[in-house]
Amino acid sequence: MVRRHELTDAQWRAIEPLLPANGRPGGQWADHRTVVNGVLFRARKGGLRRL
Repeated sequence: MVRRHELTDAQWRAIEPLLPANGRPGGQWADHRTVVNGVLFRARKGGLRRL
């Protein structure tokens, strides 16, 4: 089940080719799908709060 703020598999397949390949050895990035879902969650919740 997909949560409201997460991409569906079809949406992910559409944007995945547009993202860069994973980092070089020893410098692996976080999973792109997790990062994109996090950005979408923040955008839908109204942005960042000031500290």
